[in-house]
Amino acid sequence: MNPRLQCVFSRCTAWLLVWALVCLGAGCGVGQDGTGAAPDTQATGVVTGFGSVIVDGIPFDISGAEIAIDGTTGGTQADLRVGMVVTVSGTLAADGNSGSATGVAYESLLRGTLDSLPDGTTLFVLGQRINVDATTLFEGTGVVSAADLQPGVRLQLSGFHQADGFRATWVRVEAGAVTPQLSGFVAAVNLNANVVRLAGLDVNIGNAELVGVARNALAAGQLVRVTLQNAPSSGTAVATQLRLLGDGLLGPLRRLLLHGLVSQWNPTTGTFVINRQLVQLQTATPIDGGTFGDIGPGARVRVIGSRGADGVLVADRVHVYRPAIDGYVRGRVSQVDLAARQITLSVAPGVQIQVLPGTVLSDLTFAGGGLTLADLRPNDALLALGWINTAGQIDAGLVQRVPLLPPGAGIGGPVAAIGTDMFTILGRLVTTTNTTQFFSAQGQAQTAAAFFAALQPGDLVRAEGVLNSAALAASSVRRVP
Repeated sequence: MNPRLQCVFSRCTAWLLVWALVCLGAGCGVGQDGTGAAPDTQATGVVTGFGSVIVDGIPFDISGAEIAIDGTTGGTQADLRVGMVVTVSGTLAADGNSGSATGVAYESLLRGTLDSLPDGTTLFVLGQRINVDATTLFEGTGVVSAADLQPGVRLQLSGFHQADGFRATWVRVEAGAVTPQLSGFVAAVNLNANVVRLAGLDVNIGNAELVGVARNALAAGQLVRVTLQNAPSSGTAVATQLRLLGDGLLGPLRRLLLHGLVSQWNPTTGTFVINRQLVQLQTATPIDGGTFGDIGPGARVRVIGSRGADGVLVADRVHVYRPAIDGYVRGRVSQVDLAARQITLSVAPGVQIQVLPGTVLSDLTFAGGGLTLADLRPNDALLALGWINTAGQIDAGLVQRVPLLPPGAGIGGPVAAIGTDMFTILGRLVTTTNTTQFFSAQGQAQTAAAFFAALQPGDLVRAEGVLNSAALAASSVRRVP
């Protein structure tokens, strides 16, 4: 199997790029926009497209916005990329489907040299663990996935903080020199020793420029970015600058939409924390996509509700996301329905790929990565990852135009109609031969006999191969967890 495809497509349990929170509030501390309306919105999330800038499916007009890149104003839309996590300040239309931005801020998670790449889902940069998955977007000449990286390359990353490091949504290989930078939450402050501890490092700030915070105001829990003199060594580093960053929940916010991982779950009180925000479920809170029992530590959910004067978000609605990405198609575009926001690929003619408001639209065929449905043409090479809904269609989390990589087509999902050397996935017949490569869910090579002996209807499988008039002739098939 092509190693790039193996890295990009084998992780069925990957999280979607639609990690996001959208915060609707008032008094965000910015000026008025061109309509004269007082800004009332703060949206922090992943750039899912352009025209002007689309954040988690909501287009924001940025014609009058100030754009800041890592604290430096004067940026333009050309500085932004699909996959970056940004914070937009401005106003939101009454229907919630569009907005006008007065400010867009991008703060990189980390800049530095790749230390190691122990596997296809983990990078180490500046000693920090970076988790990537099938939906992480990569930018750089010849770079499609983590498999294309080599230790020593200089990287810039965007994404989200996790307990064990970072979750990357966008990774760029930098052509020039990179000054080491790292963001994180302050764990402890020792002013006598001129040290702050963050991201597992003791950072000396004795000669560092402090931006946005006074020395005696430094405290545990603050989100900061440090610019380092050199890469960390033996758990220590020396900072040349420390900048205080916001936490994405500024001002007296009225409405919030938060998307992320559950922590501090208390089923007795119905409370949990998501993106550092305490959430209270009510008895009548609707839970889409699952039940109360599906909420727990590490569950991925989206919460919509009102934030009271006590700072607690009272949930009006919760959506629970299934942990597995069980739908995958890759091949040529046969039809695009702009009105219905649906795409059909020739590899799965009976399956509609539904583009949702939060679907990430990306283009690997040119730098910048912006893509709209109107850009797609018949025979374009496309891949889609998402969830198979009750109608047997795919609710897409990622739709990406890609170079036509061999062997040309792929399909993944629950298997049915299993024969001695064939099966179907999403209605497409998949045939195998004595040259087909078989892999277990752990990536270990198998014989055809062992693969088919263990295969049961409903098992998740991904197949890559060549599409002919009758079937997908598989060059490789892989069980997925």
